[in-house]
Amino acid sequence: MTTKIARFISGLFNPLIITTYYLIITIYAPHHFTFSITEKAKWIIFGLVFITTFLLPAIVTRIFGSVAKRTTKFDASDERNMLMSMASVFYFLTYYLLNSVQFSPIFNLFVLGMSTLIFTVLIINIYWKISAHMTASGAITGALAGISISQHTDMLLLIILTLLISGIIGFSRLKLMAHSPQQVYVGFGLGAITMAAVFIYF
Repeated sequence: MTTKIARFISGLFNPLIITTYYLIITIYAPHHFTFSITEKAKWIIFGLVFITTFLLPAIVTRIFGSVAKRTTKFDASDERNMLMSMASVFYFLTYYLLNSVQFSPIFNLFVLGMSTLIFTVLIINIYWKISAHMTASGAITGALAGISISQHTDMLLLIILTLLISGIIGFSRLKLMAHSPQQVYVGFGLGAITMAAVFIYF
């Protein structure tokens, strides 16, 4: 894998856009929890989730980051922490919005789990760098495993697919020397275990 391809993969699987990917995978899955959702409702939810969990955190961080760089010693680490802080707020907001319209729990719980994970990664990063990319990819794998167990639904093919994609993402992060192997493995494990627990016990 070349560095250029590794950068492309890292950008394509930005941790914040994983929620949109999860929504696309599960909302079009031929399972009972998606049958009652109209096509119009699907697009409304897609728009809401994409804007509040990806677009708004990125825009707000870029604006505040630009201002901070001109007035303070604001570096890449500070920008990353600000992005996660903003994302955590917007994710909790999205969770409450989805709850208010009584959307399927398999979507609400994922957003709740991601909110918790973003905040956890933010705290861990104060003491030790962890891979947010792998935490997010682990989250989607853990969510599918949790759904499979809690909803008694066969998600094996999707779980295998996400495991393969997670491996590619992990390799790209190592290729870019953005993380050590331990940071990659711990990130994936944190995401998978936390999200699986959310779906099984909540």
